[in-house]
Amino acid sequence: MPLNQNDLASALSTAWAAFPPTTDAGALATAAAYNTYALAAMAPSGLPPSLVMLADLQDGLKAALAAGGSYSDGAQAWADAFEAFWTNALFGATSTPPVIPGTSTLKSGLEGLWTSQSITMTLFPASAAQHASLLHTFTTAIIVGDTVVPPPSGTPPGPIS
Repeated sequence: MPLNQNDLASALSTAWAAFPPTTDAGALATAAAYNTYALAAMAPSGLPPSLVMLADLQDGLKAALAAGGSYSDGAQAWADAFEAFWTNALFGATSTPPVIPGTSTLKSGLEGLWTSQSITMTLFPASAAQHASLLHTFTTAIIVGDTVVPPPSGTPPGPIS
């Protein structure tokens, strides 16, 4: 099953309604919602992720809360946390390390979203769909390659879906 942006939006909305993202519990709920979404990803070879860095995402989102700062600082911390989730991820038993080209785009999108809405954490549930859209775009830009049967007979590197 390919990644589903609507499922992510629903999961984020539910998570943020129960746990404000300004708390450690909210950061963990955000990470759990994204993890559930991300585990449905498929490499071009048709293999799902067999290893992701959930603890790095959790730690990164909690650190973003602790750091405070500007919208730009927060957006950078969030983008770094989501990049850390995919760093060294595997699809199947073996794959090439993912190429994660969208971190700066995710940062810019989050900063723009938060600034344009003068977002307070009480607005996070209402903007779950916008956050899900930014995260989905970031995620589906990630490139992974299959090393079990490399090209030309195997699956060439490509974006996850």
